[in-house]
Amino acid sequence: MRHARILDTERLSALRATNLLDAAVPLPSFDRLTGLAARLLGTPVAMVTLIDADRQQFASACGLPAALDEKRESPLTYSICRYVVEDDAPLIVPDTSRDERLRENPAVTVLGAAAYAGFPLRTPDGRVLGSFCVVDSKVREWTAEELGTIADLAGAAESEIALRLSYGEHVLAAARMQAVLDTAHDAYVSIDADSAVVAWNGAAERLFGWSAAEAIGRTIGELIIPEHLREAHLAGMARVRTTLRSRLSGSRLQLSAVDRAGREFPVEMSLQVCFERDVPYFHAFLHDISDRIDALIELERQRRELDDDHTFLHSLLDSLDTGVAACDSDGNLTFFNRALREAHGQDATQGESGETWAQQYDLYAPDGVTPLRADEIPLARAHAGQVVRGQQLVVRPAVGEQRRFVSNARAIDSPDGRRLGAVVTMHDITEAHRHEELRRARHAVAQVLSEATNADQAAISALRVITDRLGLACGEYWQVSEDRTRIERLSSHVTGGLDLSRFTGDEPLAFAFGEGVAGLVWKLGGEIWTGEPPATDGRGQAAVDCGLRTAIGLPVRAGRRVIAVLAFYSAEDLPHDPDISAMLDTVAAHLGRFVERRRAEDLTLDLAEVRREQVEQLRELDRMKEELSAVVIHELRNPLGVIRGYTEMLLENPRLDDLGRRHASTVERTIGHLQRLVDDLLDLARLDAGHLSIQPLPMPLGSLVHDVVDNHRPGAYAKRLTITERLDTHLPVLGDAQRLRQALDNLMSNAIKYTPESGTITVLAEEAGDRVVIEISDTGIGIPPEQYPHLFSRFFRASNAAQKGIKGTGLGLAVTKAIVEAHNGTLVARPAGPAGGTTFTISLPTGGDPQTSAGSAGAGSSADDCSTERSDQSATGTPSATRIAATTSENW
Repeated sequence: MRHARILDTERLSALRATNLLDAAVPLPSFDRLTGLAARLLGTPVAMVTLIDADRQQFASACGLPAALDEKRESPLTYSICRYVVEDDAPLIVPDTSRDERLRENPAVTVLGAAAYAGFPLRTPDGRVLGSFCVVDSKVREWTAEELGTIADLAGAAESEIALRLSYGEHVLAAARMQAVLDTAHDAYVSIDADSAVVAWNGAAERLFGWSAAEAIGRTIGELIIPEHLREAHLAGMARVRTTLRSRLSGSRLQLSAVDRAGREFPVEMSLQVCFERDVPYFHAFLHDISDRIDALIELERQRRELDDDHTFLHSLLDSLDTGVAACDSDGNLTFFNRALREAHGQDATQGESGETWAQQYDLYAPDGVTPLRADEIPLARAHAGQVVRGQQLVVRPAVGEQRRFVSNARAIDSPDGRRLGAVVTMHDITEAHRHEELRRARHAVAQVLSEATNADQAAISALRVITDRLGLACGEYWQVSEDRTRIERLSSHVTGGLDLSRFTGDEPLAFAFGEGVAGLVWKLGGEIWTGEPPATDGRGQAAVDCGLRTAIGLPVRAGRRVIAVLAFYSAEDLPHDPDISAMLDTVAAHLGRFVERRRAEDLTLDLAEVRREQVEQLRELDRMKEELSAVVIHELRNPLGVIRGYTEMLLENPRLDDLGRRHASTVERTIGHLQRLVDDLLDLARLDAGHLSIQPLPMPLGSLVHDVVDNHRPGAYAKRLTITERLDTHLPVLGDAQRLRQALDNLMSNAIKYTPESGTITVLAEEAGDRVVIEISDTGIGIPPEQYPHLFSRFFRASNAAQKGIKGTGLGLAVTKAIVEAHNGTLVARPAGPAGGTTFTISLPTGGDPQTSAGSAGAGSSADDCSTERSDQSATGTPSATRIAATTSENW
């Protein structure tokens, strides 16, 4: 049975790695050692044996029988050396016949081996491959010197085996390396110090088109280096040969190469320089990077496109009036567009989480007081997966105006469901919200006025509603005393739980004419809007101490007399707001009319019973008229403005077809008609309350008449009418240009409307003594003689105009007459001549007492606050409040 050590696979593998098994030629190095052993020891046989799994191989033998020497092997049954391997130790046998393991061995019985001395032949890692042994045909005692000689010779044999194993490993490694190089995708090229190719793998053949046989021995310059780079290459090679150093060794380079066909292309080269006996050899791996360069070029093109798209998107978002913000997949803020940067007064802080957004960007709930929690912020809600629609919030920056927004937000997910981030849009509804609050305030005031039973209750209720609705800190209602010597506070209302007791006090309060806010409004007869305490107001310091920063005062009139004052105070710096001013002026006008109506009702109660039914009927008609006016004025103006705005947008749309454009034009004309009707009703309401706005200033009336006529020429030409004008351009009057334009526009439009095609309109403006006379005559349908006395009555329309189906409201001439009379002028109508037509004559004074005129203007100036609701009066609304505020900034 064979020993396990003989069958050890690692030992057998090492044995085969020596390449000594089945050697076809003698091995001189071993033969010299065995011959030397035989001579030195005087033995007939000396051998180097290798023990295989099933045989004994003679790597070298001296003195073997001819049959064994020819075969150079024997079965293991003939082997004594096998026991050297099995024992992994020297085997010294003086007499083999006395050894139990060897006495029956054929080497003893057949071949006559009488004495044996063998030492193991080990690999460098200690595995026994065989033995170095000597055999004597006679029994022999081996001396220590003899055994030392054998051991030394065995050591020499081991050295030879170690060399063979090392060589085999190098050969194997070289074979492996060559296999790697031959199968590598990268071209491998090796050159010597003279640039001659010494290695060229298959990838190099495919890349450059030269076979290895063609390339090896030729210089690398003539094979793959472009001609314009060869000089630099030779200089570099010379430098390496001289300095024995290479700056490029270990580097990865990008350079140009050429193939056999002369095609130049980019390659990437990894270079390694090795020195063998101070001679440099250059080893390089190269591969074609044309695709990579193309890919990089394409990637750069796509990057530029992405940058362009990014720039385009940012520019597009920045062009929007709607605010846009976005966060990334982690919920960190990444973007504000221009509108949102302006709203917050700062840009988005990159990487900021939602926990700090409310504080950082001044985000509040719709009440404008409660800060939003992190989970209430629309963008954070959207990132959490919610779809946000119509959430209102307030941005209240430390510097700048508070703004109100309605927000819509949603998450941004990839097609495979990954959360990429979220986006929110914020629409600024500050103006719309303010207009809605003003509308609600007007409606609430109208409601309380309709429910009030007396003037004091109406004033107090209206004061509370306005103060609460507009978010003001305090409101006061002051009433002029019966003897008109002082103005007394009738009511005071404080909102929001503020402590203004130092300012309002609990005691009755009264001011003289011109003192305090109320007295100053009484004196000026117009609105004041200021942020400085009045010098004559004993409560000025208390107002400052309580944090009141803005005061607003408006007169309440009965006819042209101021009978009361509405005063409001705010804890914020409020700039003059024409819309709020107009609303407050309208409320004051309604309140004045209400007071007058209540007084009239009190007087009516004293009339006889026979008049009571008539009074009730008149009251009902008056109430219906007031309700109609309130509905038209307060409920139609805003919708009409919205409809007109969208109609203008439609008409400006170049993609609107002709049919749609005709429809939109029809809507625009109809809206214009309704707007004029509303404006006329508003003017009549102001006229009733004595609030018709007149701002008299020196002006050339002739130029105004000429301008009005020119404005109406297109309408006249459309009906083929002839306009004849005889105008004196130097007609100085003291008048309100906007109101006089309104009156002249009414007369000119009537002349065009009621004059048939091909008719004539004549306009005359001249000075007659101390009067300026303007005549507008037409050749129209005229007015029946019996109807002239009713011509300037409200809602009156001539019967012949109604019969001909000419539309109109019957309000224009009533408003025109009121405007002329407010200028101390007259307006009369008469037939133009036997052929028909009508002549309207306006007579105005050429001058007047400036003080009287200014006083009249002041008495009616508060009504100009409504002028911002009429497009042709915007120039007269704000200047009035500004002028009065400017004149009272020292005295408020």
